[in-house]
Amino acid sequence: IKNKDKEKDKDRDKDKDKDKDKDKDKDKAKAEEEAQDKKKEPDFSLRQPLPTASPLTRLLVLIQRELVLKANSRKLSTHNDVKLLQQYTQQLIQGTIMALTQHVYPLYGEYRTECLNIIGQSFIAKVFLPLLTVLSGTMFVDLFRQMIES
Repeated sequence: IKNKDKEKDKDRDKDKDKDKDKDKDKDKAKAEEEAQDKKKEPDFSLRQPLPTASPLTRLLVLIQRELVLKANSRKLSTHNDVKLLQQYTQQLIQGTIMALTQHVYPLYGEYRTECLNIIGQSFIAKVFLPLLTVLSGTMFVDLFRQMIES
């Protein structure tokens, strides 16, 4: 009878060990799932400052603003301020095309988000695109003015 009791105790111990192993496996599986969930969710605890434009880009914005204001205040298109704005615009377009074709475009397929961030914080988004907006606006203003005069 004692041997049978000992065997039953051993069987119970084995069952307990199996249950403990199952519990450990379940705990490991839960920990792995939680780790995967944490990887999927963005971590907002480490906030990074918003990227700002470079000092050179900020300087270009100021220069461009002054050039546009001075050129718009002149009535004659032959005035030096207008010619200076035209020359600046031409160089800006050439610089933008060069930067995009030689530096950004070759890397765009592999580093898409980085390239978009570069474009968003560079002179392209801060200087070139607003200049195109201003130029298109002034072009339509001139066309509208001519239509009214005629």
